[in-house]
Amino acid sequence: MDVREALKKFRTETARAIQKPPYIIFSNAVMEAIIAARPKTSQQLLAVKGVGPKMLSDYGAQILKLCATSSPAAPAALVPKPQASNKRAAT
Repeated sequence: MDVREALKKFRTETARAIQKPPYIIFSNAVMEAIIAARPKTSQQLLAVKGVGPKMLSDYGAQILKLCATSSPAAPAALVPKPQASNKRAAT
């Protein structure tokens, strides 16, 4: 599993556990910044734009572990986006 998939899974599971939407844990922009930085320490994670002391305290250890143990992610521009359904009602 690459780091993007691992962070998305973590975000979804954490949000579900506290009955909040996933963006409350961290936004896609913050996730992409974490992926780009691949922080190894708390200080490096705290330096990522969008990561503050609260996120570091609540989720820092898990995020750092995922960054350390997951394979590198493909650049966001190369990640396939879900195809929108283009079904039209038959007339």
